Amino acid sequence: MSISHQLEEATREAEYIVRWVTYVDHPEKRNETYPVRSKKDLKGTPIQAHTSSHSKKASALARAKELLDGGEDFGSEFTSKVEVFQKLANGKTRQIMKTVERERGDDGKIRTR
Repeated sequence: MSISHQLEEATREAEYIVRWVTYVDHPEKRNETYPVRSKKDLKGTPIQAHTSSHSKKASALARAKELLDGGEDFGSEFTSKVEVFQKLANGKTRQIMKTVERERGDDGKIRTR
């Protein structure tokens, strides 16, 4: 089997994983029906880790862009970290988008670090 055929086959069988962290910096602003059930970071602030799986790279990158554009940012929480990985059929994983971290400034605006 040629190398190009092997690469094509590996890409076709790849799974793309988007991982992101939600930073709950104002839990008091959350609706009572949506309590904070999460781990805490070193400062004691609640954080929640999430993943989504995609069969196409473009779909995974679009989801990452949506998150980085504020698609899940609210007054109570925001997406603080986004990463995209490719998981091949043989179990190997490689990062295809560098980790992007965000923070909420004193003015309330969310910025990329």
